[in-house]
Amino acid sequence: MVANRYKTLEKMVYDQLLIKIKKGELSPNQHLAEEKLAAEFGVSRSPFRKVIATLAAQGVVTYHENSGAVLNDVIIDSARYVQLMETISILVDAAIVKVGHFGLTMDVEKLHARLQEMERYSYLTDVENYLDAHHRFILCLISFAENPYQITIAKQIFFKIISFSDGIHIFKSVEIREWTNKKSSQIYELLAKEDTEAARKTIKSMFAELTIQAYR
Repeated sequence: MVANRYKTLEKMVYDQLLIKIKKGELSPNQHLAEEKLAAEFGVSRSPFRKVIATLAAQGVVTYHENSGAVLNDVIIDSARYVQLMETISILVDAAIVKVGHFGLTMDVEKLHARLQEMERYSYLTDVENYLDAHHRFILCLISFAENPYQITIAKQIFFKIISFSDGIHIFKSVEIREWTNKKSSQIYELLAKEDTEAARKTIKSMFAELTIQAYR
């Protein structure tokens, strides 16, 4: 494997390993043979070990002192996708409740900027970046609670959704993107008016519809 000018050797190995996992070429609980995989990718064991360390930090693999890295069960089907999004929904709702109860300051302009990103990528039919913008819109909502641990949890969930599910298929539909943009715009407008209760209802309806779409 020859690194190009835009990617480090570790990043290239990292990307290729994620692809193998998502394709099912590596199975849950399988031991990742360091020497064999490094040879397959055409790299030394040093960059491969750095990739394994990154994947361990992301919860993709578990590293055992004696046996090395073992792949976790990370592939996300529709049922698991819904469970993860339900967790995100709980984090968002808790954040908005906290804002309403304690009168925390919300950076609604930042939220509006995320909304504009969603609208731009939807217009360009750039589904991959649209999904990322949508996730950042949600992360912005969670950030209003001023709890970095909740942000970390949400980022880990979004990483798994992007890397190990086909959640992106939901937003291939123009109608779903436009509907999501409309709901997100309503959420922004309600929070700009500090109407947290109405915003919570709109947020819940958005997640409920996206959950339904995940099963289609």
